Order: sequence, then C-alpha cells, then structure tokens
Amino acid sequence: APVDPETLLAELGLAGKADDYPRDLSVGEQQRVALAAIMVTCPGALLLDEPTRGLDYRAKQQLIDLLQRRQRAGAAIVLVTHDVELAAIAANRVVLMSQGEVIANGSPAEVLGASPLFAPQVARLFPGTGWLTVDDVCESIC
Repeated sequence: APVDPETLLAELGLAGKADDYPRDLSVGEQQRVALAAIMVTCPGALLLDEPTRGLDYRAKQQLIDLLQRRQRAGAAIVLVTHDVELAAIAANRVVLMSQGEVIANGSPAEVLGASPLFAPQVARLFPGTGWLTVDDVCESIC
C-alpha cells in the first residue's frame, strides 16, 4: 500500500522539513530524507549501510520503529552496521564478519551475547543473564 510522504516524514522526525533546502539539514536529517525517499515506494527489500550514523537517540528509535513495522509488513531488511546496540534491538539474525570472513552467524543472543568484544552494553553490565537490551532487563525484572 502506498505511504503518505508527509506521514513518513513525521515518522522519521522530519515533520515540517519537506520544503527545507537539503544543505540546511543536519547529516542525520539528510540521511533520514534519503531513507524516506526510498521507503515511500514500499520496497519489498531494504539494504541499509550504517543507517544510524549521525542519528541521535530519538531519531535512532524512530528509525528502529519504522524498520520493525516494515519488517512486520513483510519487507526483508539487511543492515550493515557497527552498532551492536542496533543489532541487538532490531535483528533477527546477526552475521559477524572480520576481514571479509564470516566469524559468527546466528541469533543476536548467540552471536552478540557470546562475544565480550562485540556484546552490547547491557550484556556487559549483566553477564550471564542473556540480556542484550534494556527491554530484556525490563521484561525480566518488571
């Protein structure tokens, strides 16, 4: 189903920016505009390289929410990222690479939780719990 461009811009925290000159936007805003230009077509697959680069916490969460909605709607999403927090929150599967070689492949818990070098902050704070995200902690103790 077609997506209303204004609604999509609002979901990405860009409400009221449609008429702004592109060079007047921050790097993060420019990145979100580029993503909106692609997402408005409702593609069946998205390949995103470092999609959270230049985004503050709020913009990052808006992006995650949008990607998760697209995934639930049936889109295939492949992220290339150094952001282990993003991978822990948003990924169903993590493929860890080093120097062009796959060194781990599995669920976020299997790959990120098992590696002290690549573990998200929550996993480092609470080793052995299986928690990767703040939501994991809240679900366990709330």
